[in-house]
Amino acid sequence: MGLIRKAASLSTLGIISYRTDAESARRMAKQTRNAARANVVQNMQLIELQRQALATQQQGVAMQAATVAALTPAQTVSPSTAAGWFPDPSDPQAICYWTGSAWAPETKRYPG
Repeated sequence: MGLIRKAASLSTLGIISYRTDAESARRMAKQTRNAARANVVQNMQLIELQRQALATQQQGVAMQAATVAALTPAQTVSPSTAAGWFPDPSDPQAICYWTGSAWAPETKRYPG
């Protein structure tokens, strides 16, 4: 930027720009590049947060499935099976009650 151009800019109170068109274009390109870089960083951070949230959600689902598997007897009983006591696969010394539609929470020791 030339000294004469800067003096003209000051004396006209900014009506004449002290930057040439090439300098203005370079400055605008630099600002655009910096904004694009900031946008990329922001998107990367957002993707990382989404990845962490998904991993947490998947862990929760896996823990829930493990809890359900631990609480539900593994015995395969169809809904048409009559109500009754069946062996508890998690405890060989116990039996579980099938209501005809779901497993009841109570268990008993094998008689005898």
